[in-house]
Amino acid sequence: MLGSPPTVTPRSLTAAPQVSEDLQQTGAGDFVMLTAWAVQQDIMLEPDRAADPQNTTLARLFSEAIARGASSWSLLWRNVVPPGDGDISNFERATAFKEMIAAANERVPGGSSRAIIDGRTPLPSGSHHQKTVRSLAPSARALAS
Repeated sequence: MLGSPPTVTPRSLTAAPQVSEDLQQTGAGDFVMLTAWAVQQDIMLEPDRAADPQNTTLARLFSEAIARGASSWSLLWRNVVPPGDGDISNFERATAFKEMIAAANERVPGGSSRAIIDGRTPLPSGSHHQKTVRSLAPSARALAS
């Protein structure tokens, strides 16, 4: 088996805090991989548990992981479902996340973090629907070699 075993979190009540904890532990040489149907960078992953919930936004956790030397590779769906009243579109959210990753990457010499918006689906609501986050530590990469 390569790397560490996955942490299975089938309920969002336990998944979000686990993702927050995992992202806070990433550092130099680690990889964070994300696929998302929709992404909201200002969502707080631990609004009820953290001393300062703003420290657990997706944007902050990804930015800080990249600043510590982790590489983030994200695949986001170019969701064309129209927004609700007073809301921004999912495409605008994906674009904002992509720009945040690029800005965080620019502050790291030799950074390799990227976010790609995938618009190849022919239907407005038919692409990857599950969200996956995978952190890969250097020790796991050594086993893969």
